[in-house]
Amino acid sequence: MASISAGTSAPSTTYAYQLWYDSTNNIIKIRNADNDAWISLFTLDQANDDIAALTINGTLTADGLSVDGSTIKLDGNYPTGSSNVALGNAALDDGSLSGANNTAIGSSAMTANTSGAANTTCGSLALDANTTGDNNSAFGVNALSTNTTADNNSAFGYQALYSNNTGADNVAVGVNSLFANTASNNTALGKAALTANTTGTPQVAIGTNALAANTTGNGSVAVGFNALDAATTADNNTAVGNYALTSLTTAGGITAVGYNAGNNLTTAPSVVAIGSYAGDAITTGGYQTCVGAGALARRPRGPATR
Repeated sequence: MASISAGTSAPSTTYAYQLWYDSTNNIIKIRNADNDAWISLFTLDQANDDIAALTINGTLTADGLSVDGSTIKLDGNYPTGSSNVALGNAALDDGSLSGANNTAIGSSAMTANTSGAANTTCGSLALDANTTGDNNSAFGVNALSTNTTADNNSAFGYQALYSNNTGADNVAVGVNSLFANTASNNTALGKAALTANTTGTPQVAIGTNALAANTTGNGSVAVGFNALDAATTADNNTAVGNYALTSLTTAGGITAVGYNAGNNLTTAPSVVAIGSYAGDAITTGGYQTCVGAGALARRPRGPATR
């Protein structure tokens, strides 16, 4: 092995396996076996008498791994703060990071986070715009992607709560659930549940497409496939059952419980329909109550005959 060299430029005469300290970049390098290139080994921190970085383009096998300050980073910049875990290119890599107890897994996950604490993400670009928001959970590509300062949100699924930036205390489970939301205190479980909601609150939607078209309507509950899926600005409605109130657009104060209950009602206010197909003959006439399967239906729906 040749003697160790040091300087701002590479030695003029080189040998295979020669060591050189690149004083410009503080990197210890070794000459390769073919003597035609330098391989970077360590980056030194001269100010603190330490190793600043180890470069490995391959597989690192470690029997045990100890990380100072409970902070770990794989692939990208090492995060500051304490008790942070970052796995993925540009994950948690804002240079001014001070928040603690964050976990970011995925490319650019929580990449802009500064003082936000106790957040958990898994997915490319999950919570990537978050700066100071705390106690958020985002699982899925682009989940809670626009969130900046809001707290206590949970998003599970591709683009769940995607547009939320300042709305707090929301729960979205399902692809595109609460996609456009910017409000607080909404719960959506199911693909595209409350997907168009912007400022409506508080809302509960459980089921695929439940309350899917709602934008600014407030205080509604929809449980079931396509329940209240056409309502846009309607307030204080309750629909329980598949296709319950599926045609309703803007009327408020309506309760429909049962399969297809009130499914043709569009703008009639203050209707109560309880039972399968109950009130499905009502379209625009309000202030009616019908209880029982087929009550006020377009045609009788009694027991099946043979």
